[in-house]
Amino acid sequence: MNDAHVGQTFVEALDRISMVLGALFVSHLSDIGQDLKAERLSRCGFTNVQVASILGTTANAVNVGLHRARGRTGLVRRRKRAARRG
Repeated sequence: MNDAHVGQTFVEALDRISMVLGALFVSHLSDIGQDLKAERLSRCGFTNVQVASILGTTANAVNVGLHRARGRTGLVRRRKRAARRG
């Protein structure tokens, strides 16, 4: 086995491990919606394609879910800022 093959095998194993960890993480988030699950996985560093694979959906659905989740969190931040101002 050459070094390049060993390195590639190692990277592939790490990818599989990260996907399993992501699936375990999501399994503990059963009380929240899919878009918030996608946001949490995205914050953990998963790509939209990886998030889609973990959640069993398409990358486009993840894109839409992330857009919605970010919109809600932005609204919450704006409301909190307005409440602080008076």
